[in-house]
Amino acid sequence: MSIATAMTVIVLGARQLPREFDNRTIYPLMAKPIARHEFLVGKFLGVVAAGLFCLGLFMVIFVVGALAMKMPVNWKTFGQFIYLQALLVGVLAALSFLMSMLAGLDAAITIAALIYLLGAVLTNALTLLYEFVGAAGRAVLLMLNYCVPQPALFDMSAKVVHGWPPIGAGPIALATAYALMFIVPYLALSYLLLRRRAL
Repeated sequence: MSIATAMTVIVLGARQLPREFDNRTIYPLMAKPIARHEFLVGKFLGVVAAGLFCLGLFMVIFVVGALAMKMPVNWKTFGQFIYLQALLVGVLAALSFLMSMLAGLDAAITIAALIYLLGAVLTNALTLLYEFVGAAGRAVLLMLNYCVPQPALFDMSAKVVHGWPPIGAGPIALATAYALMFIVPYLALSYLLLRRRAL
């Protein structure tokens, strides 16, 4: 469910800006008193809303299945799971916007999906490889650790499925800060590229 939501957000996010330029619909929008940052934030929020709608549909299916199977659901943990997944949706939407400003549509989708998949295995790879590589390898792993968002840090699915208690407010705050560490620069770079683009 999380992967399907992530791929939906990547495709939707990567299509927003190129489609506006290809269909030339951005020109009448920019002729109105709409600033480029307002346009970008509006598009971003629309993609995030669509991603959350997709996630919501999957969560309804999960809850119905869990109740039908009489599986206990810790609703606080479930709420934290949804919040963390919403943060991941924001990160992926911002990443997709940036990739779409740097490359064509197909390349943007592919690169964003590859970054998502790299991030998905990066947490385990860092743990397994760090002790076995030299100084240069460790430097590369650390750079990837700080430059590539790691979806595993937003994943509480195992805790939801097994009915674990909710985590504390500290880790949730750290996850929020971690997400913003990617969302803000990705959107800022997207805005700078959009501002430099001739309309």
